Amino acid sequence: MESIIKRADALGCDFIATGHYAKIRQHDNGRFVVSKAVDETKDQSYVLWGLQQDLLSRTILPLAPYRKTEIRQMAFDYGYPELAKKSESYEICFVPDNDYRGFLKRNVEGLEERVDGGNFIDKNGTVLGKHKGYPFYTIGQRKGLDIAFGQTGICNKN
Repeated sequence: MESIIKRADALGCDFIATGHYAKIRQHDNGRFVVSKAVDETKDQSYVLWGLQQDLLSRTILPLAPYRKTEIRQMAFDYGYPELAKKSESYEICFVPDNDYRGFLKRNVEGLEERVDGGNFIDKNGTVLGKHKGYPFYTIGQRKGLDIAFGQTGICNKN
């Protein structure tokens, strides 16, 4: 996000806008806070929680007051039917080719050595297999685990 702000500065822009479903508001004490958007099924406030005050103060999130269905209808109404029909993406938007593991390996020096994997453990404490390290997985991930559990209630301990 900082690189986007630097680019905005270079272009003489006071603000940036992103397509995240979240709200940024200024509290009575002057601090900026991130909260959930209207469409809680698309909420992305958790992605923005760590942004610094100077970044939050310059960020606009225009999707906050809308539901995804309303945004799709707007796209259609404004003459973008293909965009309105575009399938959902659950990947990280800024990672090329959706290879977030590769992205992390290329951008965080020594990451693999530092996290060094751990165990997949079921709710009874039984070790089911090994994983490559918690940064390489997302909460609720079902595919790409290199192990078939056949049930839910699995936790990840390193």
